[in-house]
Order: sequence, then C-alpha cells, then structure tokens
Amino acid sequence: MCAFPTTFVPVVPESDCCLSQVHKKLTGTRTVIWENDYACATGRTQRGKLKVDIELSSPGGPCDEDPGLIPDGSKLRSRGWVIRREDGLADFAGRFTIVAPRGNVLFRGMIELLDRVGTHHPPFGGEVCRPESHVEGCLAGLDSLPADSHRCLHLQFVARGHLSDRDGSTDVDGFLNGVCMKSA
Repeated sequence: MCAFPTTFVPVVPESDCCLSQVHKKLTGTRTVIWENDYACATGRTQRGKLKVDIELSSPGGPCDEDPGLIPDGSKLRSRGWVIRREDGLADFAGRFTIVAPRGNVLFRGMIELLDRVGTHHPPFGGEVCRPESHVEGCLAGLDSLPADSHRCLHLQFVARGHLSDRDGSTDVDGFLNGVCMKSA
C-alpha cells in the first residue's frame, strides 16, 4: 500500500494581487539512483531518488517581464522520489529551491515532473500520447522575503529529457513559464 505524504502548496489568495509573467530557459541534469524495482500490472516499475540541478537564464522579453526576479545563473534544485515504468512513463515529486548566483535562496516550494506525458494533443497541438524524451510539470512556491512582501510562483515546466532506467545523470533542457503573484 502506498503511503502518500501531504504537503503545502501555495494557492491564489483571497486578496488583491498583481501578476507578472516569468519565463526562464533551463539547462541542467537529473540524476537518479534506483533503489527498487518490482512488478505491476502495467509492467516492470522502478522507485528511486532523483536529484534535479538546473541553471536558469532569461530568454528576454516580452514573456520574462522581470528578469531580475530570478537572475541569470540562478539554480533550480530539487530532491525527491521518482517512480518510473519500463516504457519511461514517470512521476517525480519533491521540494525545490531556486538559488541566486550568490547562494541566497530566492524561492522554495514543491515541484512535480511527469516523463512521457504531453498536454498538447490535437486540436491544441501535435503531441502524441506518450512523447519520447519529454518532461512536463509544475512548480509552486513562495519567496524568502519577509512575510509582508511575499511573492508566490506558479510555473509550468516543459523540457526535453530522458530519465534512464540505470543509475546516473541525464541532460534536460527547456523552459519554465508562468506567473509571479505579489500583493497589490
């Protein structure tokens, strides 16, 4: 039986907020250490620990409305558990931090990434049901500023990347795109 942990994810508040769009290029690695494999009705399945280490940069305007919010060279870092089916379908969830080039934590929250799951099926796009080397997901987190100036991130993650069935690192590159909310 799976024991599903509960966690806090920031949601849209009941107060007035201003939005700015966030758009970042991401390039980095995902490193997995598989701890267990087992049989499921849908095929051989693995469970392991995944480490995400990604560098962020701004592709420029108009979609990155405040490039200084997350400066170029900042790192998205995460650790958590991943479940991967033998055909590459996978689900990763963990806590994340976005760390500035000088080492200070800018944002922290929760991340979930899905391998081989696409959301742009016809008529919205041309993705197939289980696209190869495709990772999508979302991040939700709060900044590390004092409580009276909090900002919240809600970001979509889309990238090319393959999660190997063997221990080790694989490359990932793509984009984060979403919003930063701040009290009005």
